[in-house]
Formats: sequence, C-alpha cells, structure tokens
Amino acid sequence: MAYIEGKSEGNVRRISITAVGIALAALLASHHASAETISTQLQGSQVKPDVATQGNGRFEITIDENRPKFQLSYADLQGRVREAHMHLGEFGGNGQVVVLLCSNMMDRPRGVERCPKPPATLRGVISRRDVIGPLMGKTNRDAIRKLVRAIRDERIYVDVHTDMFRRGEIRGQLAISLEARLLNDLLGRPDGSRTQFSESESERPELPKQGFF
Repeated sequence: MAYIEGKSEGNVRRISITAVGIALAALLASHHASAETISTQLQGSQVKPDVATQGNGRFEITIDENRPKFQLSYADLQGRVREAHMHLGEFGGNGQVVVLLCSNMMDRPRGVERCPKPPATLRGVISRRDVIGPLMGKTNRDAIRKLVRAIRDERIYVDVHTDMFRRGEIRGQLAISLEARLLNDLLGRPDGSRTQFSESESERPELPKQGFF
C-alpha cells in the first residue's frame, strides 16, 4: 500500500486504492502471461475408504484453456497398475471418471496410453476426446472449459488403481493456492458460485466396467 507522508487522508486513500489497482492489474497480467500449474500428492490415506500402502505419487497439470498438459508419477505400489483416472468429486467423496489418463485393461480405449510399471512418470495432453462423463463437451473448447472450471472448483481428484486395490491404491485432490482463489473471484465469480454439472444417464458414455474400480 502506497503512503506519502504529509498528504491529506483523502489523498492517501486515493493513492492507496490506485496502488492496489496497479498491483491487481499486474497480478492478472502475470496470470494470463503464464500458464497456471496445479499439483497434488497421491497417497493411500486419501482413498475412500483409506488404504494402507507404501505407494505414493504426484500429479501435476498445467492449465491451458485449449490443451492442458499433465504429468503423473507413481512408485512403490503394492499391486500391478490397472488404470489411472481423473474423477469429478469433492474431497473425501467418490465420483465419476472424467479423464482416463492411462490403462492396462484389455478393452483400453483407442488413443489411451498404457500405464508403465512403477516407478514411472507419464506425460500427456488432454483434449476433448479424453474428457468423458458429465464434463463431455460438444467442442474441444467446451470440454476443456468444463474440466478447467471443475479443477478450479477443487472438484477433481486423481487416483491410480491396481489389481490389489481395485477402488484405487493412491489418490490426491487437486487444490489451488490462495492467489488462484483471488484470481478466480476477480475473473467473473464474485459470488463464489460453483458450476453445476449434469450427471444424467443420457450424458454418460459407455465405459469399460473395469474403469470405475
């Protein structure tokens, strides 16, 4: 906050407001100039119900309004990796698969990478065809917009499923920083409202049964 000694209270207030405005403008400019990266640690304790495992991992996603880039790492898993997903769900709850990150299933969808043996790091880019379930969109922009909004609403978690823990061996909820919360509010959601996604049966695509657990 700017302060000039000897000026009147009114002038100080005007200068202070101007300084805050300049600071927010600079913050917004840096937000648009650089991609936003959000990450989470994956642990058995975050699986619901929780899992006792030495397995661990990390997921990082760099948000781009057209093609978000992700990196998934995992190690020390007790079971053989089956699949890794992004789910739509609140912290502490379970939700529907919205992105299939990798799969070792027999009916692995075309274009989905195989999950490497741990320790491993998998990198990729998410496009419209990767977004399924309630976040599906008619266009690439629409699908990615829904996914990004859900991430910023902290309604996306990532998990890795193994043959020993079909419901997931490790998991982590994507959470954003205080600075990102401020930016979200400044960029059009001052009421703090959250996007509601339809989960009607008509919008759910046919998924492999093994893909959910």
